[in-house]
Amino acid sequence: MSYSDHPRYVAGITAANTSLRRGLVYALAEDGLARLDHLIYATLRQADAHGVCLVAPRRQLGEIVACGPAGALAAQLASGHLTMFESAFPGGAGQVARLAEELAQVGRQAHQHSTTVLLDHADVLFGEDVQHNLVLARQLRDWAERDNKILVLVLRSAQADALDPMRVLRPCATLFGGIARLCGRQGQQTWQTFHWHHADGVSSDMIQPLLVDDAGACRLAPAQASRNAAPADDEALHMLALRGALLAGETAGAGWQLLDDAATLQAEAAIHPSATLMLPFDGGASFDGLARTVLDLRRSCGCRVKIVVRELHQHMRQSQEALLMHLGANLVMPAGISLSRVSSLWVAVRDQVFQHELPASYEMAVAAAMPDQQQGYLAPDAFLAAVQSSMQRCQEYRIESCMVRLTLVRGLTPLDALRYCQTRRAGDLVTADADAVYLFLYACREADLAAAMKSLLRLPLSELFSVESRYPTARDIADACAALARRARGVADLGAALAATTIQQPGKALASAAVAVAGTTNNGPAPQRHVAVAPASRRPLPLASRLTVAWTAP
Repeated sequence: MSYSDHPRYVAGITAANTSLRRGLVYALAEDGLARLDHLIYATLRQADAHGVCLVAPRRQLGEIVACGPAGALAAQLASGHLTMFESAFPGGAGQVARLAEELAQVGRQAHQHSTTVLLDHADVLFGEDVQHNLVLARQLRDWAERDNKILVLVLRSAQADALDPMRVLRPCATLFGGIARLCGRQGQQTWQTFHWHHADGVSSDMIQPLLVDDAGACRLAPAQASRNAAPADDEALHMLALRGALLAGETAGAGWQLLDDAATLQAEAAIHPSATLMLPFDGGASFDGLARTVLDLRRSCGCRVKIVVRELHQHMRQSQEALLMHLGANLVMPAGISLSRVSSLWVAVRDQVFQHELPASYEMAVAAAMPDQQQGYLAPDAFLAAVQSSMQRCQEYRIESCMVRLTLVRGLTPLDALRYCQTRRAGDLVTADADAVYLFLYACREADLAAAMKSLLRLPLSELFSVESRYPTARDIADACAALARRARGVADLGAALAATTIQQPGKALASAAVAVAGTTNNGPAPQRHVAVAPASRRPLPLASRLTVAWTAP
């Protein structure tokens, strides 16, 4: 085998399922939480005489370069071993040929040809049409084969709630030399290999923790058990449940074993290492005790035991559910479902293997998953900082939160409206600008928003506000916060004024506001789900100017 045939590796990780071979196309995806920037940067640092070319939007180039110290890539850029280009992909299979030709033209002019080409944000090339995606994937494969190049597509999810890039990649899997996804959850990043062709065959269905040392070097830990791997025996059909997990009148079925306490449950789980353990949640019992039991069971029983928590008469808060999943639970069964449905859900999780790293302590897990203790009114700048902190936690633990903009009725001041807003939960925040009041409700789904608003406001919504705009996704909340930051410049902090005033009695409230809107009919705001503004048009060319060593990250 000649030197030119030797494989390169993603980020210098010398593993079969990270090797890159000429003439093949590889796809790397992220889940919206893990970030591929450090892996791309490490790949650029490995650039040698065979050349590496990165094509990415300017902002992404800045974020990638910022992963290392200033000037760290200067030698590679100066030698021509590394080239960077700003992209402006408008999307579509027709852009692949243009991009290939422009890169080839630049290479001929500079007498430099890159073996490895990384196309960042390649997700914009693909769409919902499977046939279109197949045509695009074939063009990419043909480009790699014709020019004997390594093509690496980087597909990103801007937010946790964005479309999974795997929906695009799976139908085209046979056209790729390898597909892998970087996932982040609860502080751990994993490299998930769907398939990867290498010199010794094919690796598939592997999950490996991605480890980064203090020097920034990356490596993959030994493969964990596949999430699809079946248990070694029929113990997966064995249910160990506390007696309190059954409602009055319910009878345990075949395969169930009812136990009296958590200690006995733990002892039986040691005998049945692939069984399912069921714990009850009731609003009258201690949630802290339940959460500690979940963590103790997961630590002592290993990753093959399935731990499910059944809600009995009351739903737990979304943040509580997220905490239980972080501590080792596989599933929380909602209240109100029949025992037969419980059995169906049990069967659905029986082959699961818990893949995530457990927290170092229960206290650390609570601090990470539970909301900040701030609540109530904050000045706009402090509100925006608190929302950003909360949304980072929301994305880490898959917690849905909502933000609402409530436009004031005519004649009502922000201070008047704020007097009637009373937050009751940690993490629920409120602020105001000259025209509106803003609410951020931590761990509140859009479906629960109307009920939450009733508990927050001392008067009917229609007496205080004329328009209600909802921001139910992470992307929407980020856009709303950016707009608030522009509107709220110079807005006074109303905290001292609120603390010095007495809330009016509802029966006597807002006489002046009623006069100001006399003669108008106000049936209350019509809730409108926020729709993000359409993105600006992209430039028509798929390739912009080359970035030289003099360019620095913004």
